[in-house]
Amino acid sequence: MAPALRNLEDVSLQLLENTLVFVHEHIFAEM
Repeated sequence: MAPALRNLEDVSLQLLENTLVFVHEHIFAEM
């Protein structure tokens, strides 16, 4: 169970990072 939770955490962090990068690039592209 622990490895699964850790995996889920890694995936969530990766998705969050990807989202932040996308938003960051999108905002700077509009400026």
